[in-house]
Amino acid sequence: ESITINNVTRSMIITVRNIGIPTLHLRGITVQNNHGFLANAQVDVESGLSKASAKQYTVPNLNFHFRDYYTIRVFTTEGALAMSTLFIE
Repeated sequence: ESITINNVTRSMIITVRNIGIPTLHLRGITVQNNHGFLANAQVDVESGLSKASAKQYTVPNLNFHFRDYYTIRVFTTEGALAMSTLFIE
């Protein structure tokens, strides 16, 4: 749903919303920049997202660089995949 960058804590906050099935279970979230650096968010696979609910996940320890692209992928145990790309200006 949304991506927020915090330059002070060097983290990315990713908001995920379930718009489809009754309960969605996140399996993982990855963030990769155009230089190949890969980071993962901590995801509690036991707790699901009920339909129309949202939850925030934090990816820490990122070094944001001017004019870098970041690809964010959200994976679920149900097989759904969401992907977004963010450009740092």
